[in-house]
Amino acid sequence: MTDIDTPPLEQHIADVIAGIIRHKEEHCIMPLTADIQEIMAVVSNNVKDSLNRMVATGLLTFHRTLNGATFEFTPSK
Repeated sequence: MTDIDTPPLEQHIADVIAGIIRHKEEHCIMPLTADIQEIMAVVSNNVKDSLNRMVATGLLTFHRTLNGATFEFTPSK
């Protein structure tokens, strides 16, 4: 999927699906499809990695809550 009009998130998901299928092809895993759990696992890890980088660079501030975590843009100093 390389259409220049493809929104970035859709392009990322297409790349994830292609990566899952390529991995299965290389390891002879059938069927050569990407199921929703596989897609969601990769995308979830991508989101977590991106959030961690954004916190590490100071763009976001991370807060622990009783139910999990929240993020906010780090105020300017």
